[in-house]
Amino acid sequence: MVEAVIFDMDGVMIDSEREHYQVEQKFFQELGIDTEALEYNKFVGLSSKLMWTELQETFALPFTVAELMAKAAAKLQAHFEQLELNPMPGLIELLDYINERSMLIAVASSSPMGLIGLVVDRLGIRNYFDVLVSGDEVAQGKPFPDVYLHTAALLGASPEHCVVIEDSANGSRAAKKANMTCIGFRNPSSGEQDLSGCDLVVESFTGKDLEIIEENLW
Repeated sequence: MVEAVIFDMDGVMIDSEREHYQVEQKFFQELGIDTEALEYNKFVGLSSKLMWTELQETFALPFTVAELMAKAAAKLQAHFEQLELNPMPGLIELLDYINERSMLIAVASSSPMGLIGLVVDRLGIRNYFDVLVSGDEVAQGKPFPDVYLHTAALLGASPEHCVVIEDSANGSRAAKKANMTCIGFRNPSSGEQDLSGCDLVVESFTGKDLEIIEENLW
């Protein structure tokens, strides 16, 4: 029996991976990072701390990891504040379905908490969620399971009775390491992501795909 459904945010609740890419590519260039040498897809869904730790070490950047994280978070926040944000098609219907069945609902994202709050408020969906969790709150972010285990603990739910919806290889690995069922959401905007470890993969939250998801929230 499913006790809780945990959503990743970027690329799942909103189609925002391209926005992250644009902001981060611009910041990389400001830092003198050779963007053409980067395999960017491996950073999708990865915790901010892990990404900036790797970049800081590889390119000997003149800032601490904490400083880089703070600068990147501020740039993302400013960028998203200027955008018109829309939910992924079918998201509201899925949230209604879960809510009507009295399952717990959470967000567990690698994005900073300020951005998570901005998104759920601008989409008008904060009331659906029992908890909002940022990967910055745990020792090790995705692809480690910490953020999902922490979210389950906050919800008071057993990990094996949680379903995660993820669009990235890093996120899906985190979910499976947490012993949770993982529904992979194949979003072209997220790049070529390996979702082979997911229990189920869909390409939308509408039509037959929505029915398949609902059927698996037993």
